[in-house]
Amino acid sequence: MDYEELNSIAKVVRTDIFRKADKIFISFVLENYVEGNGYWATIKYEGEGLKTEIHGLTIEQEKLLIKGLRNEKHKTIGMWVDETTHVCSSMILLYLENEPILETNYFDGSKSFQKLVSQQLNGKVRYDDFEPNSFDEYFVFEGNGVLNYYSEEGLFRSLKPFIKKNIE
Repeated sequence: MDYEELNSIAKVVRTDIFRKADKIFISFVLENYVEGNGYWATIKYEGEGLKTEIHGLTIEQEKLLIKGLRNEKHKTIGMWVDETTHVCSSMILLYLENEPILETNYFDGSKSFQKLVSQQLNGKVRYDDFEPNSFDEYFVFEGNGVLNYYSEEGLFRSLKPFIKKNIE
């Protein structure tokens, strides 16, 4: 969906369902929505004013991130697309010069590189920031390719692995 499609939905809701309402708020969530992660998109009507915001990835943005993952040339440990609202990135876990690195790619073309430290945990690998973070967050790479994020409160995000597929 894009802004045009969202605005079309908003106009139908406004004219066909809530003609007399002064304020209307519509929220959109993705299929794997986790409570508290925010809405993928929102539409607000106040009087005649319409405000539409997309806080997650559009289809075009997601395609750009996936194209980057498909074109990755390094030998990777794992790759993921994070659709979490306001995060919206692809991630590549790899070793550069024998050090674990998390490369994060954003749909606007910008990147970040995070140096990590790793330790083995019963067939899994735990990764912490090289420079400790103030939230005590870390992630664990599961044997099935899943990347689980943890804080002192426990698991707060899981990402399914991105699998390169040969498309001919």
